Amino acid sequence: MEGWEQALELQAQLLRQIDGPNWVEAVGTWLANREDSYGRQAMLPSAAAFQVAREIVANGNPIFITEEMMDLTLSAMETFDPKERVIPEDFFFTDAVVLLERPLVVEDSEGHATKWHAVTWRFTWLPPEADPDGIEQPALEIIIWWDVTDTDGWDDAHPEISERAKLIWSQWGMRYAPMHATLVPLDYMHQDRHMSQEGDPEARWLTFVRVLNRLMEMKIVLKSPMRPQRGIRRGAQRAGLTEIKDVIVCELRRARPRGYEWPETEGGTHYTHRFRVVGHWRRQWYPSEGRHKQIRIESYIKGPDDKPFIDKKRAWVWDR
Repeated sequence: MEGWEQALELQAQLLRQIDGPNWVEAVGTWLANREDSYGRQAMLPSAAAFQVAREIVANGNPIFITEEMMDLTLSAMETFDPKERVIPEDFFFTDAVVLLERPLVVEDSEGHATKWHAVTWRFTWLPPEADPDGIEQPALEIIIWWDVTDTDGWDDAHPEISERAKLIWSQWGMRYAPMHATLVPLDYMHQDRHMSQEGDPEARWLTFVRVLNRLMEMKIVLKSPMRPQRGIRRGAQRAGLTEIKDVIVCELRRARPRGYEWPETEGGTHYTHRFRVVGHWRRQWYPSEGRHKQIRIESYIKGPDDKPFIDKKRAWVWDR
């Protein structure tokens, strides 16, 4: 099975878990633990997401994120401004089942490194009666999943609890267990006072989802539909996926030299060598949206083709 084919297999597996006999008990245990740890107000958005877990998974576009795309997203996160207001158009995919080629590592509220392997989300609208201001609000229902066969810093800090939890999930026939689930109004996503209460104090999981969507809509990312093997498609149909979709594979485009970057006039800037311009964010005005929006500028080679290339060392390197 190709790596990208695992995205559809993940979608089918999650559906089998949700439709299985132990899902309700598993979710009830998870919610009870969240209420004990963070209080009832923190538990209610999670309960709302779990109520529509099947719809979130069944309607999502299966997406496989390659390691290169992971590297790009993590690098872009370092300079992305999370205080930028979020609107519906910021989500390239409004429904998604995303499998990461390698897990994302974030710190939890206790400072332990935790790994999650997949994220599923669905765009929705909160009815006026569900909003304190009585207005209809766009929101995201989102569930993050971890692999019960993997080990991270949280497991090392809580070995007895971890072993017992993994044993229970495995006995219930679940490979992927929910790490976090929530219903978040888009207007909350750029506000620290809301997002710091979501388990990860810096809400890096949300920044990852935001940056991932922003990059997927840009030309620096190549999005290719792949058709899974018939056996995998049939397995997905048996799990309840009535319409078998292509898997979208997101990869980095290759860096393209830009050659000469100066006017051929007297007094123009002349470079004595070629060098790499590091990828960065630029704020650009979008009249249709009435706001400035961060766009990612691709890393590229600058300077004349006939000059030597000098690699100025950085703290990180993109390996293409």
